[in-house]
Amino acid sequence: MSCLFFHYNRYLMIACSRKGTQPANLQGIWSESIRPVWSSNWTININTEMNYWLNGPCNLIESFTAFVDFVEELSHAGEETAKKQCHCSGWTANHNVDIWRQTGPVDGEPKYAYWPMGGVWLCSQSYEYYRYSRDLEYLKNKIYPSLRGSVLFCLDWLQQREDGLYYTAPSTSPENTFKDGGEGHACGVSYMTTMDLAIIKELFANYLEACNVLGIKEDLIEQVNERSKLLPNYQIGRTGKIQEWIKDFEEFDVGHRHFSPVFGFHPGHSIKKTDTELVKACQKFIEEKVANYKQQIGWSCAWLINLWARLGDGTKANYYYEELLRQSVYNNLFDLHPPLGETEGEREVFQIDGNFGSASAVAEMLLSSEDGKITILPALPESWESGKVKGLLAVGGVEVDIAWKNKKPISISLCSSVDQSINIFYGNKKLTEKIELKKQEQQIIDLHSCEWI
Repeated sequence: MSCLFFHYNRYLMIACSRKGTQPANLQGIWSESIRPVWSSNWTININTEMNYWLNGPCNLIESFTAFVDFVEELSHAGEETAKKQCHCSGWTANHNVDIWRQTGPVDGEPKYAYWPMGGVWLCSQSYEYYRYSRDLEYLKNKIYPSLRGSVLFCLDWLQQREDGLYYTAPSTSPENTFKDGGEGHACGVSYMTTMDLAIIKELFANYLEACNVLGIKEDLIEQVNERSKLLPNYQIGRTGKIQEWIKDFEEFDVGHRHFSPVFGFHPGHSIKKTDTELVKACQKFIEEKVANYKQQIGWSCAWLINLWARLGDGTKANYYYEELLRQSVYNNLFDLHPPLGETEGEREVFQIDGNFGSASAVAEMLLSSEDGKITILPALPESWESGKVKGLLAVGGVEVDIAWKNKKPISISLCSSVDQSINIFYGNKKLTEKIELKKQEQQIIDLHSCEWI
């Protein structure tokens, strides 16, 4: 069933996202209502981005361009919002976007309605298309311009405080609240939440890398380098978990559905697996949230599966993958979102992000990658004792097949879209020699005869 669900979810992406079309929205392209829940819009404080987590690692690049085009179009609409509402250059978008590229805040509570970091997250996900495809034309003409515009916005939006560091203000952690210092009321607005910090770090790093790849030299590069050094550090709270807000506020809902504070670990890259203390704090945050879960929500569970996979715990990742199948899908395997109990008239609804996010997690269990480095079977579940997978895609445009037996890899096949050299890792060991890959030439490696160090 797990394998079937993975392929089913890949099929859903192929069916609902193609070059020249609109990207997958909250229901993909399916809705039985003229006015569906949340208008079947693009919710960009997690759901739209999660829709496209699978496209790189699951080798669905041809379905990714609709998202990249969407972000580029949105960047033009968002220039007016940045100028008129935020008095900033560049562009911005808040949490809810429609087909007419509406980028301003919507009616509602500040904890969700006001979130000018939406465009920043979209840019980070758009950049993933280049990381996997190595499509220089799209990087130059589509991704880089929107990326640069978002950088300009953030440079204006960040404000220097007395300590010399730069912060966002006002700032929210998507849809979550903390208790005020008086009567314990729920508050959503502070300054420089961990989510803001993480996605700005991601944006700046991607911009600098894109400039290097494209050979761009401009004064803005120096500004971004300097500003990056003056951002605050991630903080660890009193219980040992990564802190969600700028201060260690008491949370109103410890089991809240969003995993925003660990964005830097997943889907972002600013918290590395080698950052032992921060990774431990991320894991503490995840464990405490799950222990206080009030309900199972498909997309939230999908994010959780990805997080356990990135932490290298395949058994827990697979447990929640099976939980999602048990609790959060309809009979036709469409992912469901239960009522949140926050407003009148809420009902259960199909929401496709849990489908796509869970497929991303399966790929994350089997393959982890970055430039010049591929790790095979980083979070293989105990129950997946023997098997094979074909056609996964690693960062750098390397197509990967893996076969394993008795929980150990026995062979891999590699085919790269460009000439490059890579290191292959399994666990804490790597192959003694780098693998030299020629463009479009397949290499099959029998791991029985290889030496690991």
